[in-house]
Amino acid sequence: MKISRPILATLGFGLLGSGALASTVVASSLGGFSATVSNPSSSSGSGTLLLQEGVGARSCISTGTGTSASSSISSNANTNCPLNLFSSNNLEPGAAATSATVTLNNPGSLTASSLSLTPGSCTAGDNSSPGGISNSYFGTDTAGFCGKIDVSIENDSGSTPSCVFPVASPGVACVAPSSAGTLANLTSLTLPGLAAGASASYKISVALDSAATNADQGLAATMPLTWTLNQ
Repeated sequence: MKISRPILATLGFGLLGSGALASTVVASSLGGFSATVSNPSSSSGSGTLLLQEGVGARSCISTGTGTSASSSISSNANTNCPLNLFSSNNLEPGAAATSATVTLNNPGSLTASSLSLTPGSCTAGDNSSPGGISNSYFGTDTAGFCGKIDVSIENDSGSTPSCVFPVASPGVACVAPSSAGTLANLTSLTLPGLAAGASASYKISVALDSAATNADQGLAATMPLTWTLNQ
């Protein structure tokens, strides 16, 4: 019977010790400071570099096909814009030049460092409808006709016109087109770029050279022209 007391005392001490430990753990879980900042909407995205070309009321954009526009961007190259950048299809030798104004706009969000104009190969053939009249007769000078179409290109974007072809003359307007610049010797041009939302205007003037002969009657010169914005 004397043994029971120390055993009970030992058990009681163990229970009390466990209770004290539990109390200590609870107290430590409720203490300390914290501060939190979360950023659930962080994102990074790409801008856009777009080119829109207009002649009169018609326009093409790099995201579309022909004169149509697309809200999605794939190649960002419209290779089938039907706008005619040469103003007349019924020229006569030595007559005053006719002009078309091309408006180029960057509706994107990025600035282009330069604009380039790249001509393709000039070809000559039957002018099927000069002056709107059906044509069954045409001259034989198909090999030399591109050299008979005189052309000048002028940047009219600023307060002072600047000739860019056939002679680059900043702040000086182009003179009347002559044999110094023709579709046969038109080469690629590097032009000022366009900031986001900016536009530029270029006047393209064409004339049939006074040296044209009867062999140049009823012909049409065709040349692809490609405008490109470069970042």
